[in-house]
Amino acid sequence: MVQLTTEQRKALDDRGTPLEVEDPAGNGTYYLISAEQCRKLRCVLEHPESIDPSFFEFTDFTPAK
Repeated sequence: MVQLTTEQRKALDDRGTPLEVEDPAGNGTYYLISAEQCRKLRCVLEHPESIDPSFFEFTDFTPAK
C-alpha cells in the first residue's frame, strides 16, 4: 500500500472528486478515488442491470446552438 503525502491529501480534500495523477517516469496517468467511489464503480461495472434507466432520460434537454 502507498501512503499519501500531505500535498496529495490536501489535493484530494480540495477536490472531492477523482484526482488525476501523472507518473512522469512511466508516462502514465492515474486517478485517485476513495474506497467508497471504487466500491460503487465496481458494483456498476459488475452489475450493469443495477443502473436506473431513468438516469439517462432527459425531459428538459435543449441542444446547444
